[in-house]
Amino acid sequence: MKKLNVIVISSIIVTLFFFQATLLKLYIHPIWKKNYYVERNLNAVGLEPHHILLAISGFSELIASLLWVKADTYFHEGNYDAVLPLLRIATYLDPHNVDLYTVSMWHMAYNFTDSYHHSDKRYIPLSIALGKECIAKNKQSGDAYFELGWLWFHKIDDFHENSSHWFSKALQQKDLISGKKNMYAHALVKQNSIDRAVEYFDDVLKSNNESKKHNEVVKHNLDTLLLRNAYRSMKKDKNEKIKPNLSGTIEVTGKNKITITGHCDTGLPTDRIKILFRDADYHPDVKGGINWDSYDKFYIEPDYNVTLFVNSFYIKNGKFKATINMNDDPTIYPLLSDKYILEVFYNPSSSDNFQQDFIGNTGELLEDKYLRNDIRTGSAVLYKHFVITKEMLSNKTTFHF
Repeated sequence: MKKLNVIVISSIIVTLFFFQATLLKLYIHPIWKKNYYVERNLNAVGLEPHHILLAISGFSELIASLLWVKADTYFHEGNYDAVLPLLRIATYLDPHNVDLYTVSMWHMAYNFTDSYHHSDKRYIPLSIALGKECIAKNKQSGDAYFELGWLWFHKIDDFHENSSHWFSKALQQKDLISGKKNMYAHALVKQNSIDRAVEYFDDVLKSNNESKKHNEVVKHNLDTLLLRNAYRSMKKDKNEKIKPNLSGTIEVTGKNKITITGHCDTGLPTDRIKILFRDADYHPDVKGGINWDSYDKFYIEPDYNVTLFVNSFYIKNGKFKATINMNDDPTIYPLLSDKYILEVFYNPSSSDNFQQDFIGNTGELLEDKYLRNDIRTGSAVLYKHFVITKEMLSNKTTFHF
């Protein structure tokens, strides 16, 4: 009897083993390879010998977590240069950890700054490239798409057709939390696609797939959007023009130091205006910005030969003052070119909602000698640029506009 039980149990175990093997080969493995498998391209540079041994032994996720902890320590110590290489190795080891990618993107886009806390914008194209790599390796992660959309929406704050594109991709993933879903509509509003934003909010409420609390937020956003749009349409019908009278003075006040004092009264006590300084041959076809999506693949370092300054400055009671001091940060501002472009750029899509109540969704109520309709699709902006030579940066020079 005991021998018979052993034979029966052994037969069941063998049968189950072959059933499991067949199921794994014919069904589970093809699905895993199609949707989840990522070929690891492990670059061992920066790993200590025992780390390499653990990675080879199948403990790559553990090593990635340890590297993340070490990178976080370096960050809080202010050792920013050591953060990104560690995080990059971690993404090789654990490519399905979306947080590793998004933290790396955040460091590059926000945390590498000059002496005046202006972020090094040369890293933003790299951050976008890393975000695309994250999506390629985590196609079913809503956060992967969302973080790239947020980078366009918040940090770049321009070309909002890109932010709405990536937010829409995030919406298609089942794991995206409700609190992030409304950003798609906000991005549509930024690009003046009001009807599409209203349609989205309507669809959310009609579907009844979200929580009561989320639907209350959606209803509030929809009512506010409809009210604002009606008010702006009324202002547009009355044709009440806003005349900012953009003007000012640009002075080279010392070697490699530029001060811009200006006037731009757009109707409210506070607003923002963007100042750009870059090599004249660096993305010359894009005015008021660069081609941020210019890398096909991710690189850990930017082109250190490029000089690029982009920052928004507050307008208070119609006046603004901006200073670009490039003396203290030669790595960020190498100034290797003979010719540069200095741009003064006011984009209504970057203004807050209250400001847009005065000037319109796309600046249609603006009237100014520097008004341009050929710089951003479907939007009127204020734009003026100057050519600055390397010789001018060494001598006191003044421009009026």
